[in-house]
Amino acid sequence: MITKKPINTISYNSDYFLLSILDTLISKGKIKSFSYIRHLPEPYEQKEHFHVRIVPLRPINLEKLTKIFCESFDKFCLSFRVASCYNVWRSYVLHDVFYLDMRGQTRKHFYRISDIKHGYRD
Repeated sequence: MITKKPINTISYNSDYFLLSILDTLISKGKIKSFSYIRHLPEPYEQKEHFHVRIVPLRPINLEKLTKIFCESFDKFCLSFRVASCYNVWRSYVLHDVFYLDMRGQTRKHFYRISDIKHGYRD
């Protein structure tokens, strides 16, 4: 699938690899901006991960993009999907109590806005 809409994924990459790929995509003019946050595993999850949101600068192939994020056998990202609006993504990744309650969900870990990291094209 090719899209110019904002996209998101869950990444199991290392910090360094994830940031270097995102910075490269910015410098090559493929994406306008990115946001990501590290999550500790919930009781039903196995390992730490990142929630990543990307705003493409031009149409981007999601299958090819997913392959770029393959660092190793156990360090990869899930398939990219077209994202909801930023405020919904932010509420979800921060584990906002009111947002989760509306959806009938609970979480063990909670996060602050300052935990979200951003990058932008100049």
